Amino acid sequence: MTKINPILTRRLAWLLCSVLALAGLTLGFNTIINFDKAVITIDWATASELDTVGFNLLRGDNPEGPFEQINAQTIPPSADPLTGGEYSFDDPDAESGQTYYYMLEEIETSGGANQHGPIIQEATNTSKANLFMAVVLLGSAGFYTWILLTAPKQHNKEA
Repeated sequence: MTKINPILTRRLAWLLCSVLALAGLTLGFNTIINFDKAVITIDWATASELDTVGFNLLRGDNPEGPFEQINAQTIPPSADPLTGGEYSFDDPDAESGQTYYYMLEEIETSGGANQHGPIIQEATNTSKANLFMAVVLLGSAGFYTWILLTAPKQHNKEA
């Protein structure tokens, strides 16, 4: 029968406490630093991209425009124009609670452009949920630390 090594068990418990505390602190600090930042991710897919040079993503506050390009450089097309691709773009300047309208602009080799949309998105802020999770992680680390500090130490005795 295999015996459980209490010293190893205790060290693993301390490691768990350290990981929980580090995760809670990291999440908490990151959330506080970016508290007012919102997240909008625009996803799209294409079936084929023949004669496509790339894509631009345009944003406006109104469905009729005006729209401004938000990507710094043209988003390149997929490597295989016959099968298309899947894309994802994060809007770095979205403000929490704001509704935005996005147009996808496909740039063609002929110099022309096709616009698709608008896509309607509301900027969401996950700061409250992230702070709650940070508190849970730090609370868990504190609880397990308290258990480890108040539990009697066992010594590994070899028979």
